[in-house]
Amino acid sequence: MPEPLLTFECYENFITAANLDVENDRVTTLYDILKKLPPPNYDLMERLMFHLARVALHEETNRMSAASLAIVFAPCVLRTNKVVPAQESLIDIGSQTQCIETIIKVQLRKIRSTLDDIDTLDTACQAATNRLSSLRSSKVFSPDELLPANQPSQQQTDDEEHLLVDHIQEIQKEKEHLTSTLPTLTHATSDDDMLSTDGDGSLDDLSCIADKRPRPVVRSISTGPMLPKLRRQLSTEVSGKVMDDCEDPIMV
Repeated sequence: MPEPLLTFECYENFITAANLDVENDRVTTLYDILKKLPPPNYDLMERLMFHLARVALHEETNRMSAASLAIVFAPCVLRTNKVVPAQESLIDIGSQTQCIETIIKVQLRKIRSTLDDIDTLDTACQAATNRLSSLRSSKVFSPDELLPANQPSQQQTDDEEHLLVDHIQEIQKEKEHLTSTLPTLTHATSDDDMLSTDGDGSLDDLSCIADKRPRPVVRSISTGPMLPKLRRQLSTEVSGKVMDDCEDPIMV
């Protein structure tokens, strides 16, 4: 490319941001600069960082950490068009690497968080499915065979079954969303902020979106609109309140 992905115009800003000592300041500043890239550059950078973060996710197998990947890719996407002394050029290489490594690490944390959310959904879905199977199995007996006095009525059982079915469907929808979204190049200062970040994409077939840019409107990578509610609910369920012998209906 005649001009690097992160553009000559933004080069000095990226180098300055990479040299900030406080990590949160460095990350926030880098992501603010990324927003100033032209839309095609932003989109490609978003996809590239997602790919590199996926590679770094398997560091134990491929020996490619975020630092190693940054060493390889930083000179390709971030360079100056000015003639600088050799010594200064060497210093800039370290800053270029620090810049890309920081971005990869942030995107990697987003992916790991999403995978944790998917695991939580899987666990809750399994618990709800087990309970649903238990309810349906109980229907093979006649009313006379349901001897325990504390046995729920048929209406209560039917109501709980409907709730469980709806609950499982909601979990499956949320899982489908999480497995088809791309971490955007946006930075939230807290977990609460990340719950309202807009973005789109895919863990395999990608369709990405940048912050506040004119692209298709979809839900967040870290959470959809319903995930905060599900996360609170599932944390209770996974801790043991949703069991095969549960007496109370699961509320969605």
